[in-house]
Amino acid sequence: MLDFSRCRDVWVPDESEAGGFWSPPPAHVRYGVEQILAHPYFLLADDMGGMKTAQAIIAAQFLFAQGTIDRVIVIATAAIRSKVWFDKDLGQLIEQVWHDTRNVVSEYHQKIKSWAHGPEDQPPLKWIVTNYELIRAKNHLAVILPYCGPKTFLILDESSAVRSHSSKQ
Repeated sequence: MLDFSRCRDVWVPDESEAGGFWSPPPAHVRYGVEQILAHPYFLLADDMGGMKTAQAIIAAQFLFAQGTIDRVIVIATAAIRSKVWFDKDLGQLIEQVWHDTRNVVSEYHQKIKSWAHGPEDQPPLKWIVTNYELIRAKNHLAVILPYCGPKTFLILDESSAVRSHSSKQ
């Protein structure tokens, strides 16, 4: 049984004037996390606003706590790389990382920027956030590949950016 009490509240959109409310992870988020943990290759295909990013972040932390992973590589579109994933103040990672887990987050783009959260005396879950447009270039992909291994969790965000089998994305 997974201990979801470690999770921070997630933003649940609704039709209210505020546009939503903060809540412990709802049932569909818990189910998605359980499915990610149960299957080594898994597609989250919830509707837009279905908290797919929160599910992936929560699942990564459970996998790290179990010793299954030690690193997460997130590949997203350039439009959401910084704001949704990397932003230390407003991004999804800072909203969802557990307070009792050390997370070191690096953005691989033109410059490498990093921030950390959590107890410094704990081994870190390392995150690398980059974008499709950057790693499409062989020299940039070559920088990321050495960080990939059997304990790497890969998140491919915004699959709608991949248009067809012949696109460069």
